Amino acid sequence: MSFYYVDIGRSISLPTSFAVDYIDVEAPADACAIIHWVRFFVQPGDEGDLNEEILELRYQMGANGGSSSAGGVGVNKLQEGDNAFGGTIDNFFTQASGNNIVMVHQWNIRLGYEYRAPEGRFVVTPGNHFIIENELRPSKGINVKGMLLVEERGG
Repeated sequence: MSFYYVDIGRSISLPTSFAVDYIDVEAPADACAIIHWVRFFVQPGDEGDLNEEILELRYQMGANGGSSSAGGVGVNKLQEGDNAFGGTIDNFFTQASGNNIVMVHQWNIRLGYEYRAPEGRFVVTPGNHFIIENELRPSKGINVKGMLLVEERGG
């Protein structure tokens, strides 16, 4: 059986001094987590102060998660009566390492970023991580909001 959840995302501050993991999805120990879409945008009010610059988003999959949590992210069920998400979704100030980089995208931070994955969905096996990190730091500290649609299958 499948359950769908949306991480409505909270703001994360992107510092200029170090890179961060925007999103770290750890699949439940007994189920897969399937990533359907991802969206990032600069918090309203910050966009007018930005330079025209490109950030690199790296998608990773593997056994290692980040550390120094920025605080747990609220994950909402899409259907009443569904179970709570069995995994965790967080963002971290210390990036994960040792995972496989499976995709790299570039994001002009003055524009929103969206990845929809109908044929290219990422399937995270039980207990493993799906991570999106920024490798290039912005020239000015900004606040970014992110959203994610994840399906839990199995369990």
